[in-house]
Amino acid sequence: MLKVVIAIAYFKLSEIEPQILSREYTYNPTEASLNDIEKYKPKNKLVRGNSYTVEMLIEHMIKDSDNDVTLLLNSSIDQTFLRKVFSDLNITLPTSGSSELIFVGVERISSMLRALYLASYLNADNSQKLLTLMSQTSFSEGIASGVPPPTPVSHKFGEREIIDMDTKKSVSAELHDCGIVYKENHPYILCVMTEGSTYE
Repeated sequence: MLKVVIAIAYFKLSEIEPQILSREYTYNPTEASLNDIEKYKPKNKLVRGNSYTVEMLIEHMIKDSDNDVTLLLNSSIDQTFLRKVFSDLNITLPTSGSSELIFVGVERISSMLRALYLASYLNADNSQKLLTLMSQTSFSEGIASGVPPPTPVSHKFGEREIIDMDTKKSVSAELHDCGIVYKENHPYILCVMTEGSTYE
């Protein structure tokens, strides 16, 4: 879910530095991919060693929820600027080593989606660009599965597994999906956050 905030940060920065979206970075993740630990892995993969523009990386991060791309984009943006965007959106991340399990809820995610819909944080073009990417996500097992076509849904899912540090076994699984359902004449925000013994 926090991948959307990183995307927002880059689009916000592009309103000051338009060339940021055409900057290129080499996709060279570590051998132990961060995607390997995920239940829902990216359906499309980037080519290791190839260079991609920031705009292409954002597209892949949002559509395919690629954690390796997220790490690359996160480490390549000015961290002070990124923290300001998190603060502007009223999203507080836990400090390193924190045991805090719940740090962002439906209210904050819904508020962020509302800001995109109303173009009250990003300009209209960038808000629409990001919402369009979110309507093309490869994850179709959440909100989108319950909305009759051809109603568009701009959404982002997130998963999280809580591991017992002593036993190294899974304690619980979280699966979340939040988005805007563009029902004709009555669009609405829906945010579902779940926790259980398995992702199913």
